[in-house]
Amino acid sequence: KIKQAAPNTKILLLSCHRDFEYAQEGIKLGASGYILKTAFQDDEFEEYLKQFSAEIQSGVNEQNSNEPDVLTYSIDEKWPEPIQKAVQLITKDLSKSYSSVDIAYEVCLSRSHFSTLFRKSVGESFHAFTERLKLDAACELLETTTFTLQEIGEKIGVQDGKYFSKWFKKCTGHTPSDYRQTKRGIHSDDFTPIP
Repeated sequence: KIKQAAPNTKILLLSCHRDFEYAQEGIKLGASGYILKTAFQDDEFEEYLKQFSAEIQSGVNEQNSNEPDVLTYSIDEKWPEPIQKAVQLITKDLSKSYSSVDIAYEVCLSRSHFSTLFRKSVGESFHAFTERLKLDAACELLETTTFTLQEIGEKIGVQDGKYFSKWFKKCTGHTPSDYRQTKRGIHSDDFTPIP
């Protein structure tokens, strides 16, 4: 029943029966290990825990590696180095919501100098640029994945699913659900950020 409900659960069977048939039956039913209660050793138990932990972590890493990239973005090599670095930081993980102050600090510029240089180089404000990136990523995830609205929101730095829906509709004029169903070509080109 446990394996039916949660197939990835690790089960360690403890039994006082010395008959190995019980161990075989338990493993056949989904147990990942077997310990005899009458010969219980702490170090044996610890070894099982380490093994299970490693197997679970390996499964998580594999699952993460199979997830699609949220967004790939080409950086203009003509931009000044601080701006290139800033865009790399922003696009590396959209789930983190950086402020212009955060990024300015990371690229060793004052906030005002960074904001001016960013707008001059990229052609739009830092805020408008990050909003556009998040919108592009949201559209792509809605089109190409079955992630829930909550999951998509989290991937672009919006932790509340309801707020994500309101934000998406404000940007595109369509709810995320409608967009996903119709798969219209509503991308950031149709989005004019509020100054």
